[in-house]
Amino acid sequence: IPRPEHQRKTIPDDLLFPPIVEGLLYLQPSSRHREYARLAREGKRIVLLSNPVTHRDTSGCGIDNFREVRRLTRYLIAQGARRVCFVITVGGSLDLVPERINGYRTALRDAGLPVDERLVLNHPYPPEELLARTRQLLESDRTIDGAISGGRDAYKTILRAASETGKRVPDD
Repeated sequence: IPRPEHQRKTIPDDLLFPPIVEGLLYLQPSSRHREYARLAREGKRIVLLSNPVTHRDTSGCGIDNFREVRRLTRYLIAQGARRVCFVITVGGSLDLVPERINGYRTALRDAGLPVDERLVLNHPYPPEELLARTRQLLESDRTIDGAISGGRDAYKTILRAASETGKRVPDD
């Protein structure tokens, strides 16, 4: 949840742009668009990685979330997985969630595999609840033989839940 504007910390220019720095590559967070726009107006060159561009003097490059999750799911299927779960944490950007889930569903359909919505955990659960739900999913469906994570926190959750349910990664 974004913090109110008055609570946001700004990055001091002397840290961002010491005398020898001419530009900035920045990955996170996307909540600093006003700051990026100000720096761009001042002539600083900025490239936002994996963030939408909201200022005409700022460049950006993004990730095709649909294609990359489809590619990851296809990889698991090519390795023999037939029941792939998808755990995604809803972080700062809700608009990427449907793209990622659609990439997952498309890969399953392309391979002639059923799409079982029970294998998709995509709600904004607190970390402890996401872990409990992932553990419950792995315990209740022992046929799950692959997992895709939709982010770093989801990845950690899958690994921990797998360990706690006796699944060996990558063997099981």
